Amino acid sequence: MILDPHLAKYLSQTSVVEEIEITDQIEGVFLQAKECNLPLINYPFRLIGRDKATGEILFSINFEKSFTGFNFIGAHVKNGHINFGLADEIYSYNDFKEKALDFAKIIIENNLFELKLNF
Repeated sequence: MILDPHLAKYLSQTSVVEEIEITDQIEGVFLQAKECNLPLINYPFRLIGRDKATGEILFSINFEKSFTGFNFIGAHVKNGHINFGLADEIYSYNDFKEKALDFAKIIIENNLFELKLNF
């Protein structure tokens, strides 16, 4: 399961926009938030990547709207969060979908389902 303390609340307040096959082993579910009432950051759109065989959530790619007014593209994985940078060019679901699939490929190709911490 991904590291996101608000995931259950978020999932209860979303609707499915689209389901796709990302790879032979991973399916994607695009979600849209019905409400924006999470603390600090809200996620108008998310792509949830799930293992087809087990249903386990492997990652989420998020359009993140900060309470400070900044928009980011980020991802939650098993043990952390990845910030892919500012997302000021996202104005619609289609804009998000294109970017989310690009970042999902990066996570999959680089096996970033769990961050490796080197201290």
